Amino acid sequence: MLTYPEGDGVTWKCNLLTHPEGDGVTWKGNMLTHPEGDGVTWKCNMLSHPEGDGVTWKGNMLTHPEGDGVTWKCNMLTHPEGDGVTWKCNMLTHPEGDGVTWKGNMLTHPEGDGVTWKCNMLTHPEGDGVTWKGKIFLKGKELYGKVTCICPEGVGDRWKGNLLTHALKGVESDGKITC
Repeated sequence: MLTYPEGDGVTWKCNLLTHPEGDGVTWKGNMLTHPEGDGVTWKCNMLSHPEGDGVTWKGNMLTHPEGDGVTWKCNMLTHPEGDGVTWKCNMLTHPEGDGVTWKGNMLTHPEGDGVTWKCNMLTHPEGDGVTWKGKIFLKGKELYGKVTCICPEGVGDRWKGNLLTHALKGVESDGKITC
């Protein structure tokens, strides 16, 4: 199970996590509900993330590609200082002027930058050398995920989903969870 540092207000009661009042995360039936706009949704019996964001399930916790600078602190993800991405309420905010904003549950990009949404992942303009291989699919009551980010050396591009990860060359993550 997931363990949290003391003092973050998230504790285990029986077999479920309890959250402090006011954080916007509550239980409804047998699942956690999140405030609208935080970009986290339910698919089957688990929280789902946009395909291709490099964040996958391993056991009962979310894993991030090594080297992306995103780590767990208390019950939220932290980003490296200086990247301009911070938490405000339950969603990530971006620095003003970068042209990336929230619309509903997904990040929008300025027109003309060549980055668009296709299904649940961002597509890049042809020729920039950034491509995605793999997808998440359901099989019975188990969800398997294998996503590979292919990024040429020196590109240093980063994929902005509902959690920001940095694209690294040859980063591959595997995840499996039973509903």
